[in-house]
Amino acid sequence: MNIYFGHGSTHSQATLKTNAHGSRRSAWGRVVNELLRQCFMHVTPGLNNCEKHVSHSLLCCIGAHLNPAVSLSFCVLRKVSWTRLLPYSLSQVMGAYVASCLVFLVYYDAIMEFSEGVLTVYGPNETASIFATYPSEYISLGRSFLDQVVGTAMLLLCILGLGEERNTPAPPGLIPPIVATIVLGIAMSMSANCGGAINPARDLGPRLFTLTAGWGGEVFTCYNYWFWVPLVAPMIGAVLGTLTYKVFIEWQLPDPDLPSDLPIPPIPTKDCKELQAAMGNGVELKTARF
Repeated sequence: MNIYFGHGSTHSQATLKTNAHGSRRSAWGRVVNELLRQCFMHVTPGLNNCEKHVSHSLLCCIGAHLNPAVSLSFCVLRKVSWTRLLPYSLSQVMGAYVASCLVFLVYYDAIMEFSEGVLTVYGPNETASIFATYPSEYISLGRSFLDQVVGTAMLLLCILGLGEERNTPAPPGLIPPIVATIVLGIAMSMSANCGGAINPARDLGPRLFTLTAGWGGEVFTCYNYWFWVPLVAPMIGAVLGTLTYKVFIEWQLPDPDLPSDLPIPPIPTKDCKELQAAMGNGVELKTARF
């Protein structure tokens, strides 16, 4: 559903009704998509219970595992088992593939009319960017890699703080619009260079679909084999964002205060008798300081 809303509301209509490569991604379409997804996941808490040892606030913050980069950061934080990373990632890619297929079926006539029946990656009538992300003509490989690293790091820096119990976590009811606003900020500020994928599954699944749907191997070879950038860079950015959060935020927060009404554990009966016997025999008791 996430990929379908994203491709349908943003890329398809923007591409088929305008003709501006790179910046045609509609930031508002993406934020509405994210808000719908977060609200859907928020009102279906059963989907959020896949990891019992992850805090409720943090699960509500993420909603579900839809991004391999976010799943990787959870593994780094030891909130999710490393054995789940590969199944989660494969499921995310498969879901993105199926959603892209559905978008293609819905917009088939419009795509064929716009492209004049030629499915291509280059040119004024290219339609491959409806599904996967591609760099703008002016940007270099290194800059596009940095773009994806920074964008994903910013995403993790923002969402990890929402579930921090020691720093006034966001109310659960406000988390969906907050996450949607975060995505809006990233989309508006970091989509012009190369689409702002910040999600390897969101890029690889649709790219595999275009490979099999008629665009051919050009979707992987174009722009000097650029396809690996939105796969590798977000993973690195997620780890860097997670480590930055832990070093500069989480580790700097004070430890939570212990409640003042903690019950005092009872002294075992045997120890009480030995203490009374020692006091009766005039044994001097020494104070131990810890």
